[in-house]
Amino acid sequence: MRKPAKRRLSLQALESRNLLAGNIIGNLVGTTLAIGGDAADNQLHVTEVAPNQIQVTGLTGTTINGMPSILFGGPLIENVVIRTASGDDTVVVENLSLSDTPNGNLIFYTSDGDDVIRMKNLTTTQSIRVHSGRQNDIVHGVSISTQGTLLVDTDLGDDKVAVYRAKARNIDVDLQQGNDQLSLVFAASDNNISIDTGTENDTTRLAYVQAANDINFTSGEGNDHFGSYILRAGNDINVDTGDGSDFVSMNRTRANHNVNVLTGQENDRVHMNRTKAFNHITVDLGDGNDLAIINNAKAHDLYFAAAGGKDSVEMNQIHTVDDLHVKMGTGNDVFKIQNSSALNPAFDGGPGFDVLYDLPNAFDEVLASINFEVVI
Repeated sequence: MRKPAKRRLSLQALESRNLLAGNIIGNLVGTTLAIGGDAADNQLHVTEVAPNQIQVTGLTGTTINGMPSILFGGPLIENVVIRTASGDDTVVVENLSLSDTPNGNLIFYTSDGDDVIRMKNLTTTQSIRVHSGRQNDIVHGVSISTQGTLLVDTDLGDDKVAVYRAKARNIDVDLQQGNDQLSLVFAASDNNISIDTGTENDTTRLAYVQAANDINFTSGEGNDHFGSYILRAGNDINVDTGDGSDFVSMNRTRANHNVNVLTGQENDRVHMNRTKAFNHITVDLGDGNDLAIINNAKAHDLYFAAAGGKDSVEMNQIHTVDDLHVKMGTGNDVFKIQNSSALNPAFDGGPGFDVLYDLPNAFDEVLASINFEVVI
């Protein structure tokens, strides 16, 4: 009886493809280089290899017009617009200068998805604009400058934005709703810096940041953390953390006009050290059981207000030319001030069982106070 022949089984190697990488279409139309992605997870790298010569390279299987890489060149490239569709996209742009024309713009639109945008050594004359769409995005920039507006808009999601060494006429950051993280270090504006981290629980760190006009920071409702080191403004510095249990830490702050801090309702903590304003310093804590520690402040006037709640306020080395006014609001509060001077001090404990500490000052804080039930 013949035995049936044995069949050998084998695996046939197929063509290797990354089906999720997608294809990007690039076109140079006039003076605008338009780069458009698809719904896959696009990854690309953009760099200028020579004046008006821009190399666009696909990463991890992404193709450019069906090719691994394409060089786009012309007499003049004024604008680079990068737009990707839905998908988790990564866009890297570095060593790009759009400064040969007064109309130089670099614009990102990454639509919805967990996107990553990385920028390094960028210069434009008109604007650098980042619109990263919804979901959880990462935006990272190093050494970026424009003579116009630097804008970062991450839409909804838990976003992370870190920018180091940035210069622009205006710097605008809008993180919208989500648990966002922002770090802005060594940033300078010839006009205004405006930051809005939106609602939910946000963390912001500013260091070595200056504006010729105003620095405005706003965070909506949520438990927010705001920290700053060396803020300088030619006009006003405004910090508004909205409602929520917020923590504000400001060290070495100077404004040629006003410094204003507003924390809204719930239980807040404010630490301010070495604050100088040529006009007013204003701190308003709103309702809640709040803690404020203010050291080494100089201004023409300082106005402090706490509303309802059990509040504790400590001040040391506060020196004003005219008014130094503190209103503790309703509740059982504690107020300490020492080593301070003012022409017109006034301290109001408000309704409740309030405690005032009698400490060394250039004025008699007891004579300058009302509505304190106990003096220690």
